Amino acid sequence: MRVGAGIIIALMLLSGAAVFLASQSGNAGTDTPSPSSPDLQTFVAENVAGRVTLVLPSAIVGGTTLITDKSVLDEAVGSLPGVVSIESQFTKLDPSSSELTYLANVSLSGLDEKDAFVEGVRSLSVLDAPEVYFQASVSVPPALTGFDSSNNEKSFTLSQTIIQGIVSPQTEESHDVEGAVSVTFQGELIVSAYLIETQNVSLTPQPISITQGYSLSALQDRFSVAGTWTYIPSFDADAFQESLSSITGVVGVDPPIIPYVDTLLSLQFGDANSFVDDLNAYAEMHPLQFGSVSAYGDTLNVELGDIALEQAKMDLQTLIDSSASTNVAIVFQEPLTQFLVDVNVSSTGTSEALAGLESFFISQDMEVDIYQNGHILLDSIMDPDTNQSFAVPNGLIPVVVKPGHGAGDTVLLQISAVVQGGILTYINGVEMTPVDPFASDGPQV
Repeated sequence: MRVGAGIIIALMLLSGAAVFLASQSGNAGTDTPSPSSPDLQTFVAENVAGRVTLVLPSAIVGGTTLITDKSVLDEAVGSLPGVVSIESQFTKLDPSSSELTYLANVSLSGLDEKDAFVEGVRSLSVLDAPEVYFQASVSVPPALTGFDSSNNEKSFTLSQTIIQGIVSPQTEESHDVEGAVSVTFQGELIVSAYLIETQNVSLTPQPISITQGYSLSALQDRFSVAGTWTYIPSFDADAFQESLSSITGVVGVDPPIIPYVDTLLSLQFGDANSFVDDLNAYAEMHPLQFGSVSAYGDTLNVELGDIALEQAKMDLQTLIDSSASTNVAIVFQEPLTQFLVDVNVSSTGTSEALAGLESFFISQDMEVDIYQNGHILLDSIMDPDTNQSFAVPNGLIPVVVKPGHGAGDTVLLQISAVVQGGILTYINGVEMTPVDPFASDGPQV
């Protein structure tokens, strides 16, 4: 069994390696175990929130290896940038495997060469999938509840709220993290306490959504069109772009964004699986119109080729009715392809271009939403969930609104943003349709 290095660190900490690491680093707030005291017992509290108060120039390197001479690994790690000293051990996590697990506590001269050291660890050829973590001081809540390996529960209070942490290389001082706190007891005496980071909350992208009215600062001569079509035989994205470019008032069309073209027609009906052979034989006789046929339960999936959707449905219905010697009630799930395309229009031909676009998409049986691009000016936004404010880059938020607005109009917008590391990394706005509070789905009594 191959165990990932991230799991190796956790397993070793939960099986006695915490005492090894504590003895190397002088873990604050814990006592040294006594040989005459009761056996060690470890309890783990999951999903504990913590804040990093200090990152230490002390790294933990772990990985698996087939090399049995530990000095070879020590020498390889010792040659990396910034290494001052190494304390290491071998552990065999899987008795049936010839692999050994290597764990080293590495003292560094400082954190100036941290990135070079981390890159060096990840390129070590003597370790399989090597991982590196850093030791830190982490503030955690004092009252915790954990479970041992037999799922026995224990509630306890730490004598100090600053404990040792094992954090990812990206984690820095003042970052908020979440992790598992491993606490080892000898009787009722705490001999080690570690937080093993499972998530850096400060670096995790946090979505923000705000819906309210904003004043449009400016509009552009540019439309964004989001739409779908059910099925177009032999669809060609270049031809689609060329068709849009030929519309009066359009001066340029960006290459359309089409994640994939859906060509799969699904047929749902009882005992569908028994008709696979019939449909495959029919597809082989009509290779230009139909491709592969597959079945899953009561659903048949048929790849469409150069054939109109309605014609394909009629042909397949006729075939199945004939094979079943009865009329079969089939539920067709039609292929659905999504697209997004941006269209630049002339400043004097905006209305004409809009009418031409709407007419084109109707003729192609495409369902679309057409928006006009613009922006609003705002220095900052506030997360309604946390009341934290975040500066808006350049004080400008790109938005898309329904055509017909003018600069200065107040528009109901849904602002979507992403915050990472306390900084807005993405933000835009989309016009929302106001909800009528007096609207009703039925008659009022």
